[in-house]
Amino acid sequence: MRSRFDIRYVPDPTRAALRDELGLLGELAAEPCQFEVFHDTPGPGELRGCVREQLHWHHELQRRAGGELPFPRLCLLSSSRPATVLDAFGFAPVPGRPGLYRTAPGWRVDLVVIAELPRTRETLLLRLLGARAVLRDAIRELAALPDDAWERSIALPWLVRLLFEIPHEASACAAPDTEEEEELVTEVQQWFEQLPAGALAAWLADPAAR
Repeated sequence: MRSRFDIRYVPDPTRAALRDELGLLGELAAEPCQFEVFHDTPGPGELRGCVREQLHWHHELQRRAGGELPFPRLCLLSSSRPATVLDAFGFAPVPGRPGLYRTAPGWRVDLVVIAELPRTRETLLLRLLGARAVLRDAIRELAALPDDAWERSIALPWLVRLLFEIPHEASACAAPDTEEEEELVTEVQQWFEQLPAGALAAWLADPAAR
C-alpha cells in the first residue's frame, strides 16, 4: 500500500453546497489546499518536504496569475498520531474538532490524526484513508449505509484501487502487514458483494467516473 500521496485542490465556488455535505473533509476543502495523505506516521522530514511543496505551489500560482494570491493551506492526513511532529512544530488541537490540529495561523498547516476522529458520518470519508481497525470499521460503516448514500459513489474509486493494488504489493510486505492487508481485501470484497447488481461494472466501464 502506498505510504503517501498528495492532492492539490482549488475549490469551485459554485459547488459550496456540495462541499457542505462532506463534513470535515468539505470544511478542509473550502479553500485552496494541498492534501498530503500518509498511511504511515510522518516525521519532521516529511513535514518539511510538504512545506517545500506548499511554497513552490504558491509561487507557481502567483506566477500564473501575475500577482499576489492568498497562501494556500497545507493539510496532512496521518493514519495515526505523529507525536514528534505535533510537539516539534507547535501544533495545537482545534477546539470542538477532535483529531484536528493546527499550527500558528501564518503557517496555514493543518494535521488530521485519522485514528482520533470521532466515528460519525461526517468523518467517514476521511476514516476510509486510515489504517488497520480504523479502515476496517469505516468500510463496515460504509457498507451499512443505504444503497443510494452519496458516500458510496465517492468512496467506490478508492475501494476499487485498494482491492486491485493490495494483492500486487502484498508480496513485498512483511508477514504481519500482509495478513492485515488480506483482511482489508476481504472486507472490500464482502462490501462489493452487497452492491446492487451491475453497480461496480458500470463504474469500471465509465471513464468519466474515474
